[in-house]
Amino acid sequence: MDTSFVRKGKARWVIDPSPLNPDRAVELNWTSLIPAGRGTKHQRKYLMKSCKGFLCAWLGSDANRRSPGTIHGTFGKIRRLVQWMLVRELWRFSELGEREIEEYVVTVSRRLKYETAAKYVLVFTRLWELRNDYVGALRTDPAFLQTDHRIVGNLKTRTPWKAIDERIALPLIRDAVKWIQDTIPLIQPLIDGLWEDSMKCLCQSRLQRRGILAKAYERVEASAAYETLFQLAGIPGANSRQVVRRLLSLSEGAISIVVLFLVGMRRSELLSLDSDICRRHLHSDGHAFQYLVGTAAKKKGISRSWIAPPVVITALQSLNALFAGPRSFGKRNHLFLAFSGSNGYPLPGRRVFRPTGQSITTKMRLFANAQFRSPLPASCRLHPHAARKTFARFVVLRDKRALDALAHHYGHVHRHFTDSNYVGSDIQLAEMIAEESRRDLAAGLTDILRSSNIAGGASRSLRIAGQELKRSTSLRGRKTISTLVEKLIDEGVTLAPCDWGYCVYVQAFSACRGDATGPNGVERAPDVCGTCSNFLVTEAHRGWWEARTRDSESFLARGDIGEQAQAVVGRRLKIAEKILSTLNADQHREEARSDE
Repeated sequence: MDTSFVRKGKARWVIDPSPLNPDRAVELNWTSLIPAGRGTKHQRKYLMKSCKGFLCAWLGSDANRRSPGTIHGTFGKIRRLVQWMLVRELWRFSELGEREIEEYVVTVSRRLKYETAAKYVLVFTRLWELRNDYVGALRTDPAFLQTDHRIVGNLKTRTPWKAIDERIALPLIRDAVKWIQDTIPLIQPLIDGLWEDSMKCLCQSRLQRRGILAKAYERVEASAAYETLFQLAGIPGANSRQVVRRLLSLSEGAISIVVLFLVGMRRSELLSLDSDICRRHLHSDGHAFQYLVGTAAKKKGISRSWIAPPVVITALQSLNALFAGPRSFGKRNHLFLAFSGSNGYPLPGRRVFRPTGQSITTKMRLFANAQFRSPLPASCRLHPHAARKTFARFVVLRDKRALDALAHHYGHVHRHFTDSNYVGSDIQLAEMIAEESRRDLAAGLTDILRSSNIAGGASRSLRIAGQELKRSTSLRGRKTISTLVEKLIDEGVTLAPCDWGYCVYVQAFSACRGDATGPNGVERAPDVCGTCSNFLVTEAHRGWWEARTRDSESFLARGDIGEQAQAVVGRRLKIAEKILSTLNADQHREEARSDE
């Protein structure tokens, strides 16, 4: 097991930094594992040995070196598990049975906002798989968690990022390019002035620095471009420092969108770029092209290059200029910079560092949903890897002969991997299926909204949505329904029709315990649906429920059935009568309104 990239001390382990971020080493503090004063010396020493042995086995179990961030995250999960065990006086992983494992996973997945049960199930799985490589090992196979009904609902299946539809991606790229060309030139003079004023803060007292910065931001507010930039920032009531910081975030988001969608690099590769990355290369045919030189996310961090169009070069030059002052003063060559504090722009001497991957994703989404452009549909999952896959679609959709060149550009060994995981075997067919699915969804929602008589758990929310739309628009009839249908689809509403009704599917309310992909096909049944908050029935399904009522009444009229059968069919009849009763009540109200 190769763990040579870990420098081990008694109290601290230092993980060698990733080639993508060579300035940032990760440190594991083992003194934080067990609170002081807990247990005997032997108990503490044995548990510490067990945890260190597991982490060593985990680090060496894969031929590929794990990223420092992943190592630090796993250490944090082990520490959280250990501290939970100590509260219950459990000093060995071998003392964890099914009841303890289930209790921990359920408890921690409910308490933590950004963690899911799946991550903790994975920790127990690794503890089990490596049980021969550390002392006090887990003795309970955590496979039972995959079928535990208290946990399965919290297990999020990892769905791969998908390419973003051209109708969404192209306007987004166009707006990002417009921001870089039109807005950043307005921001740049303000930033230059702020940096010049900030340099005057050197060797000054705190009170003097405060006065210098106050005057600097007063000059920002008095500038001719500030009112326009304030509107673009989209934060009413904010002060000039908040506006400057928001403008920088929007600029970084726009630049990231342009680079990721038009170059196709990974997020980690983007963040590893330095300020002097552009290289001009003259080819043998006499054509010169611009390349970005950086570090590959895989292949042990070897140097690699990406061909870049002129608009990408312009975007990176703009970013380089925005942070030129802090970069030169801090003697950092990072292209993307992050800084702490509440100031709109980093002060001289303030520590600057590379931002995290999540911060870039957040800034991309901030720009994509900014108030000056149309927000993305709720169903669109914007992410750097989705941008990478969209770039692949851009390339191959125009000329499928470019697949080999695309595989080489991505650093893939086989073109088949690029085709199957990034492009897709038949783009046109996928688009046709998506369009047909949208038409089917629109047809189902239109049927629901046109029906005056609806019943089921979801009927009330749809009635309210329809009434609110009618109050908020001057449209009537078909146009009103069409508008609401499009609105519901854009918000990500999914519809699962069946013979006995519609499922306006929301996973959290699913009585059949469905997952992220839709209802549970095994447990989905009329009796289950009838009690579900997602279920809805229209007049089109009245005949089905009337037939079910007649069959149930005929069955109960027989004298040769047992008590258990009577209870089951009686419950079935009760659900059917309730649904028909709601439909009939709606029909009577509609008839009464027509008589008036």
